[in-house]
Amino acid sequence: MKVAISLDFFDCYAKVSRSTQAKARDFIQKFKANPMSPGINYERIEGAKEKNLRSCRVDQEMRAIVLSPESGDAYVLLWMDRHEEAYRWACNKRVVVNPENGSLQVYEPVDMPAIPTAASDEQRRSEATSLFSSFRDRDLVRMGVPSDLVPFVRTLRNDIELEAAESRLPRDSFSALFMGAAGYTLEEIIRDLSSTVEPAPTPVAQDLASALESPISRQNFYLVGDDMELLSMLDAPLEKWRVFLHPAQRSLVERSWNGPVRVLGGAGTGKTVVAMHRARYLAQLLQREDRSGGRVLFTTFTKILSRDIEENLKRLCTPEVFHRIHVINIDKLVLDTLRRFDFRKDLVWHDQQAELWSKALEENVMDLPGQFFKEEWRLVIQPQQIQDLESYKTANRTGRGTRIDRKLLGDIWSVFERYRGLLRDANLIEMPDAMLEAAKLLELRGNDSSYRYAVIDEAQDMGSAAYVFLRKLIPAGVNDLFIVGDAHQRIYRNRVVLSRCGIDIIGRSRRLFVNYRTTDEIRRYAGSYLKGLDVDDLNGGQDSLRGYRALLHGDEPLVISQPSDADIVATIRRFASEKTSCLVAPTNAEVARIHSLCGSNNIATLVLGSDQVDDQSKGGLRLATMHRVKGLEFDTIFLLDSATSSIETSLDPGEKKEDVYQKAALRFVAATRAKKMLVVFGE
Repeated sequence: MKVAISLDFFDCYAKVSRSTQAKARDFIQKFKANPMSPGINYERIEGAKEKNLRSCRVDQEMRAIVLSPESGDAYVLLWMDRHEEAYRWACNKRVVVNPENGSLQVYEPVDMPAIPTAASDEQRRSEATSLFSSFRDRDLVRMGVPSDLVPFVRTLRNDIELEAAESRLPRDSFSALFMGAAGYTLEEIIRDLSSTVEPAPTPVAQDLASALESPISRQNFYLVGDDMELLSMLDAPLEKWRVFLHPAQRSLVERSWNGPVRVLGGAGTGKTVVAMHRARYLAQLLQREDRSGGRVLFTTFTKILSRDIEENLKRLCTPEVFHRIHVINIDKLVLDTLRRFDFRKDLVWHDQQAELWSKALEENVMDLPGQFFKEEWRLVIQPQQIQDLESYKTANRTGRGTRIDRKLLGDIWSVFERYRGLLRDANLIEMPDAMLEAAKLLELRGNDSSYRYAVIDEAQDMGSAAYVFLRKLIPAGVNDLFIVGDAHQRIYRNRVVLSRCGIDIIGRSRRLFVNYRTTDEIRRYAGSYLKGLDVDDLNGGQDSLRGYRALLHGDEPLVISQPSDADIVATIRRFASEKTSCLVAPTNAEVARIHSLCGSNNIATLVLGSDQVDDQSKGGLRLATMHRVKGLEFDTIFLLDSATSSIETSLDPGEKKEDVYQKAALRFVAATRAKKMLVVFGE
C-alpha cells in the first residue's frame, strides 16, 4: 500500500496552529498505517469535478482532502483546510496522470467559450499573438500541459498573463511553459524536465501507484516510507527542500553520469541544494556497493561555507550515509594532502607575500607598476606553470591588455626569478603552487585517498590549479566530478577553463533556471549590475541568465541616493527586524563605520566576521561585507552601494575590465541574498 503527501498539504499543515498540527499529525499517522481503517470516515464531495476525491475529518473544523481511487492501493493526501474552504478547493480541481510523462498532476480546469466558425479569422489573429504561437498543440502536450488546458494556454499573450495563470496550471507544465516563453526549444525543455525528446515507444503507465514513482511527481508528492523521516518532515515542514526537488534538479541528482558534470544556475536556483542531494545519492551508492570504505568528497571555496554545508548534510542524511561524506574547504584539502606526503614548505600569507614582492621589485627599473608583476604572476606564470624565460616568451597572455616589448621580457622575467627565489629561501609556497605540487605528488607517488567521487560547490571561485589538483585526486570514471557554479557570482579573481585542466564536460553540462529565494523584482534589480558584461561559463564559452526567473513577487527595491547617516538610521528602523535583516557593505572599514553609527543610535547589531557563523541565539541587525554574505540569505538586505571598493586597481586594461566585473559580481551576490526586501543606499 502506497501513501503520499502533496507539497500543498505540507503548506497547509505549516499554516495552522500547533494544536491543530497535533491533531493533523495523529490523523496522518493513522492514515499512513491504514488508509482503509474504520476510524477514517470518507465523505463524498458533492459537485467535485474529480470523482475520486474524498473528505476526511481531522477535527471538528478541519478537513483533509484525499485522492482515494476506486481501485488500486495508492492514496494521496492533497489538501487540508476548514470545512467550507476544503470543499471549495476540491470542487475546483482535477487530479490526473499525465499520459505523456506519467506524472500525477493537480490543476484547475478552465472552461473556454466555443468559437463560432465565422470567427475563424479572429481566432487565427489571436493565436498569432499567443505567447506560444511557435509551439504546436502537440508540443504543448509533450511539455506536460494537460490537453484540456491547451486552448487556455493559447490565450496567454505575455509573461504577466502566464504568471497570473500559474495557480491554474500543474507545477511541472508551468515550468515548461516559462522556459518556452524565455525562448528555449522544445528539445531543451523536455531534456531539462528529464523526459525523452522522442515519443515513448510504449504508453506511459496510467495507474496512480506508478505515477507517484515518476521523477516529476516526486517534485510535488512525498511518498511516505520511514516513520522517522515522516515525523521529521512534520516537525520541520519548511525544510521541504530535503525531500522535494524540481524534476530538473532530481534528474541531475539521481543519474549515472559517464564523466564530469557541470551545473550552472543563477543565484537562488538551488545549486548547493542539488550538490548536497548529489553527495547523499553518491554516498548511498557507496554504502550499497563499496565495502572498502570509499567516500564522497564535498569541497567548496571557503571554510565558513563548508561548515554550513556540513551541518545541512547532517540533517539531510542518516548517520551511516553522512559517514561516507567528507566536507572540507579546498585550501585545507590541499594542505592535508601535502602533509600526507610529508611536504615541508609553509604556506605564505598576505603580509609575508607583500614583503617578498617589495624585495623582488627593489631593482625594478622598468616603467611598469608593481601591480603589473603581481597580476602577471597570478594570471600568466602560475596557471601555465612557467619555469623559464623561453616558456614565458611563448606564454598565452589572453586577457592581459598591457603589451610587452619583447626586449623587456628578460628584465621582467628576472623579477619573477627573484620573487621565486625569495619564496624558496624562506621555505614558503603560495596556494596555487601548493595545489600544483600536490597534483604532482599524487601522480608520482600514487593516490591512496579513499575518495571515489567529488562534489564541487561554488566552482566559479576556484582557479585552474585547484581543478588540476582535483582531477588528480579523484579517479576518472563514472560519476567522478560533479561541478556546481555560476560565474555571475565570481567574487574572487579565479577564472578557469575546465578543459585545460583535464576535465571534459562535453555533453554533460546542465543549467538551473528557477530562483527559489528572491522575488522577481529583486532578481531583476540585481541583474542590472551585470548588464553589458561578458560572463564566462567556466569552460571558455559565454554564459547568460536567459530564462532565469523567480517564482515569488513583492515590492520593488527601495533605492535611496546619497543617503545621510540619519537616512540610514531611519531606514534601518523602518524595515529591519532582528536576525532576519543584514546590512552589507563593500569593506570592513565601512562595516565598522555602520557598526559605530548603529551603536550611537541604540540599534543592536551583530558583526559577521570572515570565519564567524551567524549565531541565531544572538539578536541584532547583522552586518557583513559583500564577501562574507556569500552563502547566506535574509528577509531584508540593506546594501551600502558606495563607490569605495576593496578591489585593487591596475594600469592593465584587462585587469581594469576584471575590476569592473568583480565589483558588479559582488553587488549581484549581495543583492540576491534578500528574500523579500532590498534597500539600496547608493551614491
